[in-house]
Amino acid sequence: MEKNAKVDKSKIIACEAKLLKEQLDYDRFKKLLEVESATQRQLEDIKANLDVASAEVEAAKENYEASLSKVNDAKAQVHVLNAEIKRQEALLERHKLDVTYTTITAPYDCRMGRRTIEKGQMIDAGQVLAYIVNNETDKWVVANYKETQIANMKIGKEVEFTADAYPSKKFHGEIISISPATGSSFSLLPPDNSSGNYVKIVQRVPVRIKVTGSQNEIALLKVGMNVNVRTPK
Repeated sequence: MEKNAKVDKSKIIACEAKLLKEQLDYDRFKKLLEVESATQRQLEDIKANLDVASAEVEAAKENYEASLSKVNDAKAQVHVLNAEIKRQEALLERHKLDVTYTTITAPYDCRMGRRTIEKGQMIDAGQVLAYIVNNETDKWVVANYKETQIANMKIGKEVEFTADAYPSKKFHGEIISISPATGSSFSLLPPDNSSGNYVKIVQRVPVRIKVTGSQNEIALLKVGMNVNVRTPK
């Protein structure tokens, strides 16, 4: 459309040049008629050509204005289409975001422990869907030693233990913490011997042991297994 407008504009220049030529011819023949060197008919023919040239200029200008109007309309339409494209792109991004909500991504490397939903089941906000076990955290066991056994225990000391699932295999570990209190002290109703009716009972002290060794060996141990830990010397 812009090319058509340029063509129409060039037609205006051509028509104006033709109009100028006809105007000069008319002026010259008018003067000739005054000195009787030209006839009235010749002047009338030149006047007719001048009128035609003037009309052609006006027509060329109108065509040019129409072409400009079409160009402006096309530009306005382009703005409308660009706005629609942006709206559709924003809508597409929203749909992509909605699709991501259909996939639940674990916050860390893990394994599925227990699943509580089935295919096709409706769920509610906040509902527990599954239990996962973190593969990135260390495995550890808690050994409840007698208070008479912890005299030589220190953080960082190595220990050995066996699991009931693998009685012939030895696993290795390292003491990472010793509880600041006995297990009974953290119970719901801790014992109170202030009454004087005191019976001495050997208490148990929880000792946390980090499992060490190769990943293949550690992978054999599952959460909740029973183990037997040797008292470190």
